[in-house]
Amino acid sequence: MAWFSAASLVADTPKTPTAGASRPPVTIQFWGLPENGLYQGLIRALSDFEAQHPAVKVERGSTGGQQAGMDPQKLMTSFVAGTPPDLVYMDRFELAGWAARGVFRPLDDLFESDKIDREDIYPACLGEVVYDGKIYGMPWNTDSRVLWVNMDILEKAGYTTPPGDWDELRTMAGKLTVRDSHGRIERVGFAPLIGNSWLYLFGWLNGGEYVSPDGRTITMTNPQVVGALEWMDGTYKSIGGYTAIGDFAASAQSEGVSDPFLAGKIVMKIDGNWNLDYVAKFKPDMNFRLVPPPAPRGHPSVSWSGGFCWSIPRNAPHLKEAWMLARFLSSEECWLKYGAYQEEANRRKAAAQGLKAGFYIPQLSSSKSVNKAQLAKFGATMPPRVREGFEVCVDTLNVCLNRPVIPVGRQLWDELARATDQVLSTGANAQAALETGQRRVQAELDRHYTPNPAPTFSMGKAVLAGFAIVMAGIFAVWGAAGARWHWTPRTRAEARAGLVFASPWLVGFFALMLGPMLASLIMSLSEYNVITSARWVGLGNFARMFGSTTTSDGASAPTDPLFWKSLKNTLFATAVGVPLGIVVSLGLALLVNKEVRGIRLYRTLFYLPVVVPAVSTAILWMWLLNNETGLTGALLSPILKWFGHEPISFFADPNYAGLGVVLMVTWGAGGSMVIWLAGLKGIPSTYYEAASIDGAGRISQFFRITLPLLSPYMFFNVIMGIIGWLQIFTQAYVIVVPPPYGPDDSLLYYVMYLFVHGFQYFNMGYACAMAWVLFVIVALLTLFQFKIAPRWVHYDQ
Repeated sequence: MAWFSAASLVADTPKTPTAGASRPPVTIQFWGLPENGLYQGLIRALSDFEAQHPAVKVERGSTGGQQAGMDPQKLMTSFVAGTPPDLVYMDRFELAGWAARGVFRPLDDLFESDKIDREDIYPACLGEVVYDGKIYGMPWNTDSRVLWVNMDILEKAGYTTPPGDWDELRTMAGKLTVRDSHGRIERVGFAPLIGNSWLYLFGWLNGGEYVSPDGRTITMTNPQVVGALEWMDGTYKSIGGYTAIGDFAASAQSEGVSDPFLAGKIVMKIDGNWNLDYVAKFKPDMNFRLVPPPAPRGHPSVSWSGGFCWSIPRNAPHLKEAWMLARFLSSEECWLKYGAYQEEANRRKAAAQGLKAGFYIPQLSSSKSVNKAQLAKFGATMPPRVREGFEVCVDTLNVCLNRPVIPVGRQLWDELARATDQVLSTGANAQAALETGQRRVQAELDRHYTPNPAPTFSMGKAVLAGFAIVMAGIFAVWGAAGARWHWTPRTRAEARAGLVFASPWLVGFFALMLGPMLASLIMSLSEYNVITSARWVGLGNFARMFGSTTTSDGASAPTDPLFWKSLKNTLFATAVGVPLGIVVSLGLALLVNKEVRGIRLYRTLFYLPVVVPAVSTAILWMWLLNNETGLTGALLSPILKWFGHEPISFFADPNYAGLGVVLMVTWGAGGSMVIWLAGLKGIPSTYYEAASIDGAGRISQFFRITLPLLSPYMFFNVIMGIIGWLQIFTQAYVIVVPPPYGPDDSLLYYVMYLFVHGFQYFNMGYACAMAWVLFVIVALLTLFQFKIAPRWVHYDQ
């Protein structure tokens, strides 16, 4: 039986307006639905809902863009402002963290009143929306992860069936991995992290768990999880190593027509059902097979699923209408309409592109009956092997698990990813890496469940009070100073006129600089997640930042080792990037400081990287510095091999990842080049003429004339370079898209870590404390530069 029938939906709300129906329809705000083509059929189905319910109008806003899910910053802002949406398309994995902060209302009463059949919902889907014994979302779609196998390659290698356990999987992975004559990987048999599996799956396959049944204790160091991570490490070593496979994956990672599995570059992978759509579109005749993920011998096969749900904010203005929409979207009627509209759109698109047919491969629903109905309606048009694969994915949902539903689920995910990366990329001990992560997540979990005895306070009122105190102090100083002046009507008029002229700057300074700085200072002294009331912790955030703790073996370790790692990486990048940037930009300026034909073109070309978007720059350099397919790999590898050195994998090797970012940012040295060029144009040519007459060569002229006269420009570039490098964020974030933060956290920079705490974990108090530490570092380095500037900066010519 389907969850919700169309008849019950129609019965809930009259189809025709009532007698006093001159009132405008109720407009409900529906947030989070993506704008990509996969959801066009569902967006069209919203019109059917409005037709069935004339008194309701659906307004979509603040979507997740091309990606699925609600933008957390937008949702947080709307809730703080008191203008939450009525219904949110929410990632079930993120739901517990929001529910713990009181953002969403429980839906148990609505489930009970409408007698929703919970047995029709897959256990993993329902389990992921239940936090603290209450339901906070209506599960909608889901997914399942299975082993994808290219049977043509498998059979050509002499195998007739896919691997049945971990031993067979590792053996086949090694035999099916192929390298070319230069030692570069051409084809991968199987790699644990190519696809979508993560340590979560392998730990569960090995019988492990990550959280205790009561949700209060992190158990990621249990022997089964440790053993799974060690098996992953051994599998990578058997096929050539994690770094080499990482380079291959970075060069081959793509979706759609260039998917490496479709191209035969990957023989087996654990991935989700969404890839069936690519097979149907681009290679419907492919000989492939889907089977449940292999487990260690003697263990049953399991998988895990994610997905989204419909959630209602606690203070949603239109609860009844939002619930009606959630019910409609989850009904069998809507799913089938969504599929029919999507199939129609796919056929039109296929015809426009000259493809044979526009297949529709349904998303998996959280409802068992809906999946059965979808298969009955759309299964006949699917290619035979795609249909078989779809059925395997549906069957696997019955043995799928869900990620732990705890307030710090995001931190647990991140630490598992970090531990995995450390073991695979650096050879770290699996037990030790997992223990470090467990200690961090457990501390966050304890912080949530251990009541803070400090009183709560309103952050807004505290900021206003602090601002008033600061302003009172400013006026007191102004009054004390004014008392010593001899005011006359004329001087008073001049003072008032001066204040009027300075008022635009003063208003901007107090509203946009002093105010936010004061708010940040107060936040840094509190435990604050933006949603709930702040709690005063004094210097607790700074103590956590610089403090230490005791490990299980009695050793002392930093309370937050990632803080020190991010600071170390940032200082290294600054120490290397600033002088390198100065040398490169000055060299470019000297090259283009010539009045020859075409010099303007060269100046433009050298400046062009400055205006290239940072995201595009990062993607470009990820390709250039790839050891397997990049330009630098092709040029450097033969030279390094001639000297007996292994090829460099910049963004896959912790020893070179930071250097890769430095090279990437230095590519934009054209901005500083313009400043140097202005300085060079200001040096009188008579100085060089006199030096030439005295017999000084070009090198001597450069060090005795050019550099001293350019010292003010160097002073400016050094200060701005230090400030810029200490705030590096975009390029590294695009490369790693955390977690993890690059191999062995080598691309974790200070501002990135600050961003993660503030806008992913919502530890705004800790993030503000980090911001103030960075402010102090920048201020001290700048003051130091000004202090020593008279010794080497010359302003006279």
